[in-house]
Amino acid sequence: MGRGSRPLIFSREKLHASISDLSWGPSDPALPGIFRLSLRAEGDLIREVSIETGYLHKGLEKSFERRNWFTSMLIADRVDAETAYSAELAYSMAVEEVCGIAVPRRAQVIRLILCELGRVGSHLGFLARLALATGFETVSHYILRERELVLDLLELMTGRRFNPNFFRFGGVSADITEGFIERIHEATRLIEIRLREYHALMIENRAFVDRLAWQGVLSADAVQLRGLTGPSARASGVRFDVRKAEPYSGYDQLDFRVPIGSGARGTTGDGFDRVIIRLEEIRESLLLLSHAVDSVPPGEFIGKFPTPDFTVPAGEAYSRVEAPRGLLSCHVVSDGGFHPLRVQWRTPSLVNIEIIPEVLKGVTIQDVPVVLATFDLSIAEVDR
Repeated sequence: MGRGSRPLIFSREKLHASISDLSWGPSDPALPGIFRLSLRAEGDLIREVSIETGYLHKGLEKSFERRNWFTSMLIADRVDAETAYSAELAYSMAVEEVCGIAVPRRAQVIRLILCELGRVGSHLGFLARLALATGFETVSHYILRERELVLDLLELMTGRRFNPNFFRFGGVSADITEGFIERIHEATRLIEIRLREYHALMIENRAFVDRLAWQGVLSADAVQLRGLTGPSARASGVRFDVRKAEPYSGYDQLDFRVPIGSGARGTTGDGFDRVIIRLEEIRESLLLLSHAVDSVPPGEFIGKFPTPDFTVPAGEAYSRVEAPRGLLSCHVVSDGGFHPLRVQWRTPSLVNIEIIPEVLKGVTIQDVPVVLATFDLSIAEVDR
C-alpha cells in the first residue's frame, strides 16, 4: 500500500432477493399433467405454493349414471390408464357386495395376477418418467423396454394394452390364455435381472442421488394427518397396505413383504426413498406373480354372470383395493334400477396432491419437476 492511499476494507455484502409471483402450467412438459402451480419465490427458493386443478373436465363419476350396470365397467377403465385393472377390481367388488355375487377362486387369482402385472407396469412407467425428469434419458429407454414386455403380457391375456374392460361381475371375461403362465415366468426372471441394471445406472449414480436425497421430505406425521397412502406414504415409514390390512382376491394366502423407507442416502421420506420403495415393490410383485401363476386353482373363471339388462338390488357398498399409487376406493349406490344411482371414487392421487404445497416449500425452482415426479401423480385420477 503506497503512501497516502486508503486501506482496503473487505466486507460481506448481503444480497436481498425480491419476492416473485410465478405461474407454472397448466400445460407444461415438466409437470406430471395438466394443472397449474402458483409459486411465490424468493430468488430461486419457493416460499408459498398453491395448486389449481380441474382442467381435464372428465365428468367420470357422472358418466356411470348414464350407462347400465353391464357397460359401466368401460368407464372404470378411465379412472387412470395405468391402474385400469385396480379400478375394475374395486368397482366389481362393490357391485358384487350389493348383489351378493360369489367369485370363483380361479377368477380371484386371475384378477390378482392382472393387478400385480399392472402394478409392475405402473412402477416401471414411474421410473421412466423420473429418469427423464432427472436427465437420465438413456435409462428411460431401457426401462420402457421392460414396460413393453409387461404390456405384451397384458395384451396376450386380455387382448388390449390399455382400457381392457376384462373384469366382469362374478369373475373375468376369459380364462388364462395358452402360454401365458410360461411367459410370466420368463418375464419375471428377466425383469429381476434388469432391476439390478437400473440399480447400477441410477441408484449408484452420484448425480442421480444428489437430485433426490434430502429433497421433498415428507414426514410420517404429515402422512397420517393428510391421509396419504401408497408408496409415497410407505417411503415415510408408514407401513399400511390394503392387501395386508384387508386382504382380497386371495392376497391372504400369499406371503409378501411391505417395504418402508429407511433414509438410505438422505433421510426417511425424501425423494430417494420414494424411488427405492417402488423398486422394492416391483421385486415383491414379481415374487407374487411367480407364486400366483403356480397356484392357479382349477374351476370356472366366472360365476353366475348376470345378463346385460340385469338390475342391482337397492343398497350401497364400499370397496378398497391397493392400486399402484395407493388406496383406491369405490362407493356404489343402487336404487334397484338398470343404472347406478351414484358411483364415487377415492383416488390416491387426489389425496397425495394435497401435500405438494407443503413439500415444495424451500425447494429450488429447478428441483420442482423432480420432486413432483417422485410422487407419481396422475391428474386423470384427480380430475374425475
